[in-house]
Amino acid sequence: MGGAWQDEQTGGQSSLIWPNLTGVPKGTLKLFGTNGTHVDSLVAELDRWYEFLEFYVAHRVPHISPTLRALAPIVFQQATGIANVQLPPDRFDNTQTYASQLAKYQAEPPVRVLFENGAGDPSNLGAPYGDYSITFPSWPPPNAKPTTWYFQPDQRLSPAPPRIANSSGRASTSYVYDPTAKPATDFHGGTSDIWVAHPTFDWRVIPLGKALAFDSTPLATTTVMAGPGSVDLWLQSTERDTDVEVTLTELRPDGQEIYVQNGWLRASHRALDPSSTALQPVHPDTSATAKPLPKGKFVSARVALFPFAHIFRAGSRLRITVEAPGGNRPFWAFGDLMSTKTVVNDIGHSVTHRSAVVLPVITNPPAGIPAAYPPCGSVRGEPCRPIVSDGAATHVHASAGDRHATVVWTAAVPRSGDTIAAYHVTDSVGGTTLTVPGSASSTTFTGLRLGEHHFTVVTEYAQSHATVAATPSNNVLIDP
Repeated sequence: MGGAWQDEQTGGQSSLIWPNLTGVPKGTLKLFGTNGTHVDSLVAELDRWYEFLEFYVAHRVPHISPTLRALAPIVFQQATGIANVQLPPDRFDNTQTYASQLAKYQAEPPVRVLFENGAGDPSNLGAPYGDYSITFPSWPPPNAKPTTWYFQPDQRLSPAPPRIANSSGRASTSYVYDPTAKPATDFHGGTSDIWVAHPTFDWRVIPLGKALAFDSTPLATTTVMAGPGSVDLWLQSTERDTDVEVTLTELRPDGQEIYVQNGWLRASHRALDPSSTALQPVHPDTSATAKPLPKGKFVSARVALFPFAHIFRAGSRLRITVEAPGGNRPFWAFGDLMSTKTVVNDIGHSVTHRSAVVLPVITNPPAGIPAAYPPCGSVRGEPCRPIVSDGAATHVHASAGDRHATVVWTAAVPRSGDTIAAYHVTDSVGGTTLTVPGSASSTTFTGLRLGEHHFTVVTEYAQSHATVAATPSNNVLIDP
């Protein structure tokens, strides 16, 4: 049985049933996972399918004849449009007995995972060859260590949990929920058009102000991941229900962002089944367990990442994007919740509202990981796009004086073709807003009321007309 993590038709969840295949005689269960499209679970493993049929249907040692080898490139090209795809050499010796070769076959681990499918043949990039593989005795991989990166202010990821008090202005970051901010899908061709070596994706960058992108620092060592993941959000919304899409990507040192995997949740369906694990939240998705969001309160909302397998090389960064569903899948379009008013979602990153992503890091992966990054666009099912900034100001800090407060910030980074028109800085008490030019990096509020205040800085862009809210400032106390 095989499956592709980025399968555009069935999704990447085929491996979720693998642990339930318990009645299969030992040695006869063969499971295969790879990055890629719907066709890749067949074409990237065609020789292994042939082996299985030869052993268990024909009852003979697998041997691919010269005639079949000559026909294979023609079949591959007709199915995928990719030329010059050759079958690999035979793995079993047909001069030996059937029993001896069958025993060898059955002794192999039942699970095989192929990495970077599409990059395995430098002379034929995009063809269904991987450049690295790992076998496992079971699924999820027993050596997949749940590894946590916590959300932090200013849209950062860190291995350390946040230490921000829940009452602080810096305890959460907001985005505007807008299902219309991107096209519904990221591919506009026909079903089989996506199977070619280099399909044309329309994978748009995250919309300014309508998504959050939490980034890690560069990885110190090359990290291999395989299995399901979990994005454990602490969520608050101005609506009683909202839809969330999370996307895991790799930010490479060459300036490219590579799609890895995503997941979705309707917040009212956040209830967890007892079978949930650190890496795999399971939702009952029943009307009996559905529950609206409470007004003005954060709730735990774990979003399941479909299973995946990916090599994150040293120097790359992790990114988790949070936004309304849409624009990150080739054919899946979503029936998002719509509203006639502006909906704002807050993502917590405080002491008790510790949003995080938990990923399946493989301990002691086998040698042979290619040192070089695969060329952008060569890895099947994983489009790439230029890395862009989130457009928000950072490091917003407030200091108090005699009935006044000075707010400073680090300037936002505009995207290409855009400039900062102004910053709008708003006081949490009373809602007074001061507007300063885009060249400014501070402003001062006077005549403030007594009590605690924090301040939000919103960047306004001149060309795109987008507005992007930063993580608010720390709290300051205005006292007599």
